[in-house]
Amino acid sequence: MARNVKAATIILQKDKVIFECPHCGTILIRSTYEKVRKLLDKPQVPHGKICGKCQGLVMLRFDPKSREAIEARNAPTT
Repeated sequence: MARNVKAATIILQKDKVIFECPHCGTILIRSTYEKVRKLLDKPQVPHGKICGKCQGLVMLRFDPKSREAIEARNAPTT
């Protein structure tokens, strides 16, 4: 059975990053910036999730704007 794969909708909040299913809008992951940074550190490894509500396949990848915001948030301060 072929699935329609779409990139997750990413919502950047003050202290959390939320990944939503682009098929139905269900929240898939709610995490901290620090934990999400691990996904940025391994861009060659594809990460995905199957939505528990609609069974849609969702890729957890970042657009350039989201990537910049997360990197800036986790940048070490001097």
